[in-house]
Amino acid sequence: MLEAFDLLLAIAFLAGCLSVLWMILRFSVFSSLRRRGAKDRLHKPNVAEIEAKWKIKLPRALESLYGSPLVEISETYIAAPGADREHQWHIYEFIPLTSRDLSEWLKITRVPGLPIAIDGDKGTYYLPFKDLKKSGAPPVLLRLPGLKGEDVEVASSVDEFMRFEPRGRFEDTGTAER
Repeated sequence: MLEAFDLLLAIAFLAGCLSVLWMILRFSVFSSLRRRGAKDRLHKPNVAEIEAKWKIKLPRALESLYGSPLVEISETYIAAPGADREHQWHIYEFIPLTSRDLSEWLKITRVPGLPIAIDGDKGTYYLPFKDLKKSGAPPVLLRLPGLKGEDVEVASSVDEFMRFEPRGRFEDTGTAER
């Protein structure tokens, strides 16, 4: 009886080790290989493919956003014109608007919508599926890191988000508010 228990314990330990190894490979090696060339895809959104895959209606302003210089910024803060320092949002990088990239980031972030950018602190800017399925006029939300899965509204629409301006690189601000 004791030998069977020891064998079972050894198998469980081995399975746990293999699971950890798989997660490391999946999210560090394989994920980075899948994301290769993302900068080249950044200005080439594939709206029709995304709308068909997730059965949603994307706002036309999203195509304009991905054609603008705003999506090229990285590791910087952005804010609405005239906003104070407390209402700045950190952008680490934007996510290309392709089925390939969005599928990968949905697996990584598990947000209930289309991820459009990440903030460097494991927060994700996204457009909620429920609004994309209903109206095609979603707010831009930030899913804060942590187990609670709290969302903060960054902008009431993609049009409003497009009016945000860069406010300085992460290291230039002297603070890491968001």
